[in-house]
Amino acid sequence: MNGSVLPEDVLRDAPSYTPQPHELADLELLLSGAYAPLTGFLGREDLTSLRRRGRLADGTSWPVSVTLEIPEDIAERLVLHNPLRRTILLTDLEGAPVAALEATDVWSTADRRFGVGGPVRRMGDGGHGPFQRLRRTPEEVTTLLPPGRVLGVIADRPLHRPQLAQIAHAARTLAAHLLILIPVSGPGPDGLPPEALVRAIFAARDRMPPATIVAVPLLPRGDEMRDALLRAKVAGAYGVTHV
Repeated sequence: MNGSVLPEDVLRDAPSYTPQPHELADLELLLSGAYAPLTGFLGREDLTSLRRRGRLADGTSWPVSVTLEIPEDIAERLVLHNPLRRTILLTDLEGAPVAALEATDVWSTADRRFGVGGPVRRMGDGGHGPFQRLRRTPEEVTTLLPPGRVLGVIADRPLHRPQLAQIAHAARTLAAHLLILIPVSGPGPDGLPPEALVRAIFAARDRMPPATIVAVPLLPRGDEMRDALLRAKVAGAYGVTHV
């Protein structure tokens, strides 16, 4: 959804909050459709169902929690039964509006911290951070991909000759188009800044098969299983058939 459709009085009176970097990354993936079928941050009912059944409350398959925390002073301003007082403006690190969250659930998580769940709506272009030209949505990318198999490579490190040879061999074996997903929300596992990582991937482009390159806000959380499950979901949203 492009632009705001919320009433002006709701936006004027809504509190604003800048989420943590990993929450901003999740927000961008929600807005782009890369986390489909999710349309917002999860509430308690879905989180409880995930823990017990590995599915959302409505039975939809989803691997892990996607949550947002807010401070007490923001939570106290929300009135869930009042449509005019349950919206939070989510901003990027520079304070620019990115999305509006319509809170459907708020609960205490820690001292003076609260979880909040509800759908998110894009504000403005909904983008933040560098590499906007490469931050394509899954819908934009999948319409450009050729028919058939798609080999996805999540390039969180520079691609050297051994990796490039493996990628080329796999693409030939599968007869697949190559899709490179570059995480750009923070330093990579080796501490390499995302700007340097993007330059390194493009420098190796002439040594790999024809490829589509996309920048995605994948931010590691220190939980390898959780990270792998979410990366697989995002890759699938972009049309990847083989990782």
